[in-house]
Amino acid sequence: MIGLLNRFKKNSQIRKAYNLFNQGKFHEALECYDNILEKDSNYAHAWFGRSVVLRELGEYQDALKANDTALKLDPKDSEAWNNKGVILEKIDRRQDALKAYDTSLEIDPKNVGTWNNRGNIIMSFGKYSEAIKNYDKALEIDSKHISAWINKANAFERLKKYHEAMKAYDTALKLDSELFNAMYGRAIVLRELEEYQDALKAYDEVLEMDPNHADAWYSKGEILRKLGKFYEALEAYDKVLELDQNNVNVWNDKGSTLVMLERYCEAIEAYDKALELDPNNINVWNNKGFTHGVFGKYQEALKCFNKALKLDPEYEDALFQKGYILVYLGKSHESLECFDKALEINPKDTEAWYNKGCAFGMLKMYHEALECFDKTLQLKPEKIEAWNNRGNVLNDLERHQEALESFEKSLKINPNGADGWYGKGFSLQKLNKHQEALECYDKSLELNPDFEPAKKAVKNLSKA
Repeated sequence: MIGLLNRFKKNSQIRKAYNLFNQGKFHEALECYDNILEKDSNYAHAWFGRSVVLRELGEYQDALKANDTALKLDPKDSEAWNNKGVILEKIDRRQDALKAYDTSLEIDPKNVGTWNNRGNIIMSFGKYSEAIKNYDKALEIDSKHISAWINKANAFERLKKYHEAMKAYDTALKLDSELFNAMYGRAIVLRELEEYQDALKAYDEVLEMDPNHADAWYSKGEILRKLGKFYEALEAYDKVLELDQNNVNVWNDKGSTLVMLERYCEAIEAYDKALELDPNNINVWNNKGFTHGVFGKYQEALKCFNKALKLDPEYEDALFQKGYILVYLGKSHESLECFDKALEINPKDTEAWYNKGCAFGMLKMYHEALECFDKTLQLKPEKIEAWNNRGNVLNDLERHQEALESFEKSLKINPNGADGWYGKGFSLQKLNKHQEALECYDKSLELNPDFEPAKKAVKNLSKA
């Protein structure tokens, strides 16, 4: 009778500790377990409970010792082996954690929590398909295990199987419509699927639940920028910066958005703020250089590209941009070196081939320019500027019929290209087809009344 009474008292104290734990009163729960163990140091369940509390307090070594004591007293406790796995995972002993989970499942193959946790450890090894099998095991036992659905969705995300991830998130949300992790994960998947309008709605739902979620504001800004809603994107980026002034990526993306709005001075200020935080960020140096180039500060642009290339001599975009600026500065030989280096890194860089052709053209090396434009068009047949410049080079080589065909290709892609109509007119004029040439020049001026080369050509033909 006395033994039964003692057991009832212990169970009552365990329940009290458990309730305190669930209320987040961890220190009080720990004190409760310590009181139990003072009276009975061989009570395995109390050692296990003490371990769980210490784990939540982040005292992992003490938690491990308490759990090992529980297992010494009861080696067949599946939950204690599961808890040991969780603790070992926290201290980055992942292989040991996996062994603990396996032992837990040998004792109880239907331990849902262990299957879920085993899936997490497998996912941390990058074995996403195998992790999904573990989550499926958990869901076979308990189809309403929300964590398993969310983790399964995460694994599908890593595999870029976004439709499957969406189904898993949707299932989790059916079980709990206000489940934040599932709502946020769903928003990410919609963004990856480029379903931007739905993604925006999903991020708005996330931000309704947590208005200070910086990553959600940032992702919203990225989507708005892709949709061309630059003012709204800026508002989202500013909201992130209210929450985190030291976010380099946001300052960088804010700068790029300001460039799209032609607010170049503000863009430079944003890039400078990013570089205060991270002076060695090559992307920011490159973007700052591009911005200086856009509004004609070529020497400043050159300094930025040189800085980026000092940090990474094989940074392809900076090499290309530097070459582009050198063309504008009339330093065609130097620009060719940049384009050649960029093409060593990426032989399929369309823009590098195109701009290399432009540099050769400025040097009056027309055969070499033609080869570059042909290579450009091999890689990107719809590049109008390459067809036009190819036509210009062929005219320089006095291959006027071929030039005419090149401009016709350009106009097939874009019938409203003033440059294409002018080039076609020039080729026809060289082929002594003056009336047809005049019609082309007129069409060019209809599309762009301020196009000086076409005005001059019409005037000269009228005198002839």
